[in-house]
Amino acid sequence: MMSGTIQVKGDAAQSAGATGRGGLLLIEGNAGARCGISMKGVDIVVKGEIGHLSAFMGQKGRLVCFGDAGEALGDSIYERAFT
Repeated sequence: MMSGTIQVKGDAAQSAGATGRGGLLLIEGNAGARCGISMKGVDIVVKGEIGHLSAFMGQKGRLVCFGDAGEALGDSIYERAFT
């Protein structure tokens, strides 16, 4: 993903938003494992829960999660923000 907005009305499988460089990914349900893995500037908002290893090796961008986060959130991050 380079720009724009993607809205998922429900759950997303693993690796949602992987390597995204810009734009907004809005997930109105839960996101599986590795949500936002290797993010490079994309903003991700998850209204539910996120799975393990989310934002692994994240370099830039924001991950906002309203629910619980799985193990190893933000493991090996470089330059990131979490809410």
